[in-house]
Amino acid sequence: MSSKGQDNPGSGCALIILAGIAVVILAWAIKIGLVILGVVLIVGGALGGVALVLMFWFGVSERPKAQAALSDFDATLAELSTTSARRLSSALTSWDDLQRNRGVGTTLEKAYFAESVDEVAQALFDDINTHMKRGEELLAAAEHQLDREQRIEHLHQQDLTTLHLEMLRRQVS
Repeated sequence: MSSKGQDNPGSGCALIILAGIAVVILAWAIKIGLVILGVVLIVGGALGGVALVLMFWFGVSERPKAQAALSDFDATLAELSTTSARRLSSALTSWDDLQRNRGVGTTLEKAYFAESVDEVAQALFDDINTHMKRGEELLAAAEHQLDREQRIEHLHQQDLTTLHLEMLRRQVS
């Protein structure tokens, strides 16, 4: 009895055994890699936790310095707000005096006493009145409690209005 298709009868079985050994070796390598990864994650998590605790501890120890700096900033901001409000109030008072005196001694004198006002003078009066109204609103709003960011923006708006009123004052003087 001769077998024509089977030259090496045990070769298929050896190939299956070698493939099984390769799979077992691969599984052990994956297992070892996962164990190492687990250890690294545990140690890394513990070190990260310690680092967070230390960061928070140093943050708490720096808090008094930060509070002192914020207190200084708030005091400076309050001083600047007072100065800005005083300048705006002075600009509004000078425009009130000018309007009460009917613009005597300025280029507006003719416009106050003329029966009709040209477009340029009317636009100037409108601009002045708009900025005076805005200035009065800003001075009234200064009495309300604002947070730091709102106070800075309010201070900026007060200064812009003051500068614009002063520019208009120089324009008519």
